[in-house]
Amino acid sequence: MKSLSTDWLEAEAWERSGPASSLLLRWRRLLTSRDSLTDELENIFGKEVGVELKRTGLERIGREVSEYLGVDPSEEALVREVWLTVDNKRVVYARSVFPVSCTDARLLDILASSNEPLGKILLSEGIRFGKDMLEIGLVEGEDLGLDGGQHLLARRYRLFKVDDSGGCTVNAAVTEVFGTAVIPAESFRAVD
Repeated sequence: MKSLSTDWLEAEAWERSGPASSLLLRWRRLLTSRDSLTDELENIFGKEVGVELKRTGLERIGREVSEYLGVDPSEEALVREVWLTVDNKRVVYARSVFPVSCTDARLLDILASSNEPLGKILLSEGIRFGKDMLEIGLVEGEDLGLDGGQHLLARRYRLFKVDDSGGCTVNAAVTEVFGTAVIPAESFRAVD
C-alpha cells in the first residue's frame, strides 16, 4: 500500500496553522488527543465501536515508517488495517505497524487474531501505553477506495510502552484517517 499522506505536520505546528483554526474546537481536540480513540468515538456517537478487519499480516516496514520509529527498514512488522465502525458504518480507517523486534510476542499474537479495536485490546490486556510524535495530515479519499476528490483529516503517532527494565514492549506507528461521519469535510480547509 502506498503512503497515505506526504504532508504530515507536527501537531504543535498544525495547531498554529490556518487549517486548524478553521476547525471547530471539538475536532481539533479529537485530532490532538492522546486518549483512546475508541473511547472518544464511543463518547461522540453514544454507541459501541466495532471493527471491520481489512487485513492483518507480516510485511517489511519500509523506509518512511522505519525512519518514523527509528528501526531498520528491512525489519518485519505486523501490519493491521481496520475500519472502526459504528452501527456497521465506517467512521475511521486505522493502520497500525508493530515491528516484531519491538513488540511483545503475546501481544502480536492477539493483534493478529483479534476483531476488536486496538484501544480495547490494550485495555483488556492491561497495557498502559503512551502516544508521542503526533502529526496531522490530509489524505485523499481515493487512497482508501472512497469517492475521488474527497479529502480526509488524519493523524499518526507512535504508540509505545517501555517495560520495567527499560526495554520496549510496544513501539508502533499508528495512522488514523477520520471519515466524514466524524469530521465533516466542509468543516476544514486543506492542510498547508
